[in-house]
Amino acid sequence: MDALALTRRPLLSAGIGAHPTHSIHQEQAISKGFDAMRPPISAMYAATRIISLTTILSCVLLLGSVAAILADGMRDDIGVSDIGIVLGSKVLPDGQSSARLRARLDRAAELYQRGMFRHIIVSGGFGTEGFSEAARMADYLSMHGKVPRASLILDEHGDTAADTARNAAAIMRSHGYRSALVITQYFHISRSRYALRREGITGVHSAHARYAEARDVYSIARELVALPAYWLHSP
Repeated sequence: MDALALTRRPLLSAGIGAHPTHSIHQEQAISKGFDAMRPPISAMYAATRIISLTTILSCVLLLGSVAAILADGMRDDIGVSDIGIVLGSKVLPDGQSSARLRARLDRAAELYQRGMFRHIIVSGGFGTEGFSEAARMADYLSMHGKVPRASLILDEHGDTAADTARNAAAIMRSHGYRSALVITQYFHISRSRYALRREGITGVHSAHARYAEARDVYSIARELVALPAYWLHSP
């Protein structure tokens, strides 16, 4: 018995008796390793807060920009001008003006009949349908008896707002005109007016077409990108 007990004692000391303590030390070491790899709580909190604030500020800036575009476009600045300028829009495959384009032309005709201007530049290029937007615009205004054909000036190269502004400015200079009243969709007013002023037309008034559709959501998003691009590329 004594010999057997003596034989077991080293085993208990080196093996079974030492195992629980050894396991605890291992777990503590592993835990300390993970703690060392984990970022400090204060740093994580600061990073989360910065991300949250950045997201909130971005949303506020986005909503503020949308509100500014809408407010500027829907607040008409109608005044007697040397000429009216109507920006083109889609012509349908059958050659008829789209509802959006008709709304612009109807507003221009209304302002013409009120005596806000004596001539109108109808500006638009050739769409994928193969029609001249400017020619169709002139047809719509003259054939419906809204504006005499002699009062219409066609710009068939107004493919963009910048093109319209550049061409209109050249036409105005050739006629000695100094002021213009631009007519387009509400979301397009800010950029169109800015484009004209960039071409040296200081007397710029505006009126928006009374028409809205689901597609306006896309158009507003496009303006959020296009307006800063205009500002960045200003001479």
